[in-house]
Amino acid sequence: AEQGAPTNGASGHDLVADEEQKVAREISRRVLAVYVRLSRPQESAHEFISDGKFGQVILEHNLFDVPKLIDLCAIYGDSNRNAVTKIVHSVFMHQPLYKDEFESVVQHMLSGLHQCCQPLKEAVGKGKAGAQPGGAELEVDE
Repeated sequence: AEQGAPTNGASGHDLVADEEQKVAREISRRVLAVYVRLSRPQESAHEFISDGKFGQVILEHNLFDVPKLIDLCAIYGDSNRNAVTKIVHSVFMHQPLYKDEFESVVQHMLSGLHQCCQPLKEAVGKGKAGAQPGGAELEVDE
C-alpha cells in the first residue's frame, strides 16, 4: 500500500470522501460569506461608504453582474435563501441598473422556456384524448 494511504478499503475511501465533502461545504460557506460582505456598503456601524458611492463601486469594479447574481441564486438559493435574498436585494437597491438588466434577462429566459415547452405541450395535448391545449402539465410560472 502507498505510504500514508488508508489500507482498510472502502471505509478508508469513505473517510476521504467525507473529509472532501466537509472541506467543500466549508469553502462554499466562506465564498457565500464573501458575497454577503461584498453586497453591503458598511464595514461596521462607524465605517461605511455612502449608498451612491457603493452603487458606483460595485458597477465600476464588476463586484456583481446579472450572471453572477443568477449563479448565486442557483448555487445557494435552496440552502441559504435568506442570505441570497439579502445579497440580491442589496445589489438591486444600490445599483438599479442590475435590477433592470435582471428583469430583462428573466423575461428572455421565460420566453425561451415558453418556446421550448410549446411543442411539448402540443404533443402532450395530441397524445391525450380530450386533453386541453396548453394544459398545466408543462406550464412555466412567471
